[in-house]
Order: sequence, then structure tokens, then C-alpha cells
Amino acid sequence: SDVHREYKTTISLDSVIIFFDASLTPIDSPTDQILKVLDSFSQDLEALDSDRIPSIQSYFSEHYVAANDPANDQATLFGIIAGVVPPDYESLPETVLKIVEKYDKLEFRFADPDAELDENTASVLMRFEVYAETKPNEDNPAKKWEIVVDGRLDLRLEDGNWKITYWRLIPPFLKFEEEPLE
Repeated sequence: SDVHREYKTTISLDSVIIFFDASLTPIDSPTDQILKVLDSFSQDLEALDSDRIPSIQSYFSEHYVAANDPANDQATLFGIIAGVVPPDYESLPETVLKIVEKYDKLEFRFADPDAELDENTASVLMRFEVYAETKPNEDNPAKKWEIVVDGRLDLRLEDGNWKITYWRLIPPFLKFEEEPLE
């Protein structure tokens, strides 16, 4: 059942018939709040606008780090090398700038989220769906990439906002295609 925001008002009973229309506004659950953060993050990233770097960085905790164990996190390391997963908080502006410079088009979706929450932290298992078109350069023609991989994001509530603290891609890639753009 939904939890709703409290609504208070004073009603004067000066007339015989009173009509009162009130609508209930649900309070977002923590899971809904997290999904809104991820959706906003996707939209900022997909804009491919370097002016949005501060906004994109605001989705991350200053303690953020990507998984980086070479033995167990090859998929995450690939995401870092491909330039779509920032390795740590300090690298966020550089990673986003590389994305802006490298891609003509980017669609970045979080699908099928399964969140485990406690009071101030959340761990969300989900599918990452990335469709991208690279810009051509003197060394490489334009290409399109389609990547689907499962992953995990951990978030923490900091000053009333959900912030990403950890990012891991989980092998195997469910889909990985790289093709020249025609």
C-alpha cells in the first residue's frame, strides 16, 4: 500500500452543504527515489554536454569507486577502458569529457532493478543497456556499439540525496556488438 503525504486544512461550516475535493499525493518510496536518480543520471549523461559534468558528478559520492579487481572484475575494467564507467570520483570529469568527445549518440538505460535497502544504503542489481554511436576520427570510422550486461550499483543517502558509491559490471556480457556505421 502507498504511503501518502499528510494534508491539513481548516474547513468553515458556515453553509449547509459543503463540497470538498482532496487528492492524495503518494510519498516516493526509497526505491522510487533511487530509480528517479538513476533516470536523471541517464538523461544528463545522454545529453553528451560537457556543461553537465558538475550535474553528473553530483550523482556520485566523493567516496565512489568502481570495482577494480583484475581477477574478478574484467567486465567493470572493460567498462572503464571503454570510457563508460568512471574508475573513481576524481576521474568523473575526465570520464564524462571522454564520453562527450567520443560519442555522437548515447543511450544508457538501467533495466529490471532489484533493490535491497536499509535506512541509509541501497544495493541495486540491474541490467545496463548501452547503445552508442562513436564519432569518426582519422584512425577509426564511426561505429555503433550495443552492450547489455548485468551490474550492481551501491548508493548511500548523503545530506538527503542518494549518491552512487560503487559500480560493478557482472560478466558475462549478455550482448556485445561493435559494428561500423554505414
